[in-house]
Amino acid sequence: MSDLIERLRRIALEMERFTGPPEMAPGPDAEDLREAADRLEALTRRVAELEGENARLRKVVARVAVNLGNGAYCSTDASIEFMEIVPAEVESVVTGLRARALLTKDNPDAA
Repeated sequence: MSDLIERLRRIALEMERFTGPPEMAPGPDAEDLREAADRLEALTRRVAELEGENARLRKVVARVAVNLGNGAYCSTDASIEFMEIVPAEVESVVTGLRARALLTKDNPDAA
């Protein structure tokens, strides 16, 4: 991607050297290319940031699954569809713990 950005900037510099009338220059002018390169560079940075956030969130979801303590496992490479199951698994474990807590509260000897 950085090669494309640099190429756009080089083309913009070459276009500035063009000495003919602006109407003879085909397509965008040098400033348009510079702006496109800047926007592309900003988008590239943002995509990299989002990829980092995505990786961090995938680690969180995987850790949640493992920390349920019921044998659940989720790889950080799992599909989003598979990761969508993790909240239901959490709900199941929490519901079971609540039920066990109520049972223990009502019958302390059951613990």
